Amino acid sequence: MRARMNLCGSPWEAGPTLCMRRGAPEKARYYSALVCVSALSVLVGCGGASSHQVGSSPSRTVVHIFHANIEVPGERRPSGTGFLVDEGVVATAAHVVESGEIIDVKFGDDYGTSAVYMAAKVVSVDKEKDIALLWVATGSEPLKSKVEIARLSTKSVSLGDQIAVYGFPESEIVGQELRRSSGTVSAKRKNPLGREAGMEMLEIEAKIEPGNSGSPVFDQSGEVIGLVSSRWKTTDSYALAAPISVVKSLKDMQYSRDKARAIEEIKGLPTTYIADVQAGIGMLSELRANMKGDGEGGWKRLMNCMRRGERAGKEVTRLLKRGEVISAWRHVQVLRHEVESHRHELEALRSVKKLETLIKP
Repeated sequence: MRARMNLCGSPWEAGPTLCMRRGAPEKARYYSALVCVSALSVLVGCGGASSHQVGSSPSRTVVHIFHANIEVPGERRPSGTGFLVDEGVVATAAHVVESGEIIDVKFGDDYGTSAVYMAAKVVSVDKEKDIALLWVATGSEPLKSKVEIARLSTKSVSLGDQIAVYGFPESEIVGQELRRSSGTVSAKRKNPLGREAGMEMLEIEAKIEPGNSGSPVFDQSGEVIGLVSSRWKTTDSYALAAPISVVKSLKDMQYSRDKARAIEEIKGLPTTYIADVQAGIGMLSELRANMKGDGEGGWKRLMNCMRRGERAGKEVTRLLKRGEVISAWRHVQVLRHEVESHRHELEALRSVKKLETLIKP
């Protein structure tokens, strides 16, 4: 049996990956010829002419998923694709968000304005089916009037059905524009990945590249019939997609319960971290007079981090009071990062403070 891989570079069976998200520069050079040909195929269209129609605007439904650098605001690297399945709910492949990194969702810039990036929280995950649901604040401006929820199909899928895949393949190389690939449903596969017994996946014949993970598969009526999960390792012409029914099942059966837990998690995190930041600022202020040279530089660096955490804590408090829980999430992440990444330094400060107390005459 030929090996398959997911599109973010975590192979289900051994072999090289084509993931540009994690790949080193030498990988980019190694696959440069392949990528150039692939990019050209995407740009001119795949699968020949098609009368495929999409009812809703893909640019308002399909989103680009990034991993954000929490220490460098605005610095992001692409991870995959997703699409809106309900208000504030983005579906994607589980392996796109499994690393636990900070997630931003980009809503396309086809609105006549610049792109909008929103913080997202992973709420529900089914690793066996390789699907995940993210919570994003789309219920208020600037997004409320600019996004559309995908129409999820309830019809049966047949072999030979015409399909279109919208996503962001190889976006670090060919650009971050939304791209379309067309093709057909080539097979229905029972448990092709050796995961959940009896699980059926759709095999599609279409141009699929790294970055397409999580892409919606549209039928000719503009309804979504699947979510791109993996492709053949030896070719980019065939891929596997989870049926949209499993996405709907996760959303209907589990998302609300998981979201309630996520809300409690977000609300419960800040208190301890805010106290840690305030204690750190207090100890640094008291010890500043004894720090010179390199110590002074270290003091400034740590104080800047604590001040950043303090500002994030104030935003968390303000947004939670207004009931804007998901909007507070990124500030919670910043607050937590500043405390956890400097935990040893804060403990050292506490030890110094304790020692000064013990030897004080």
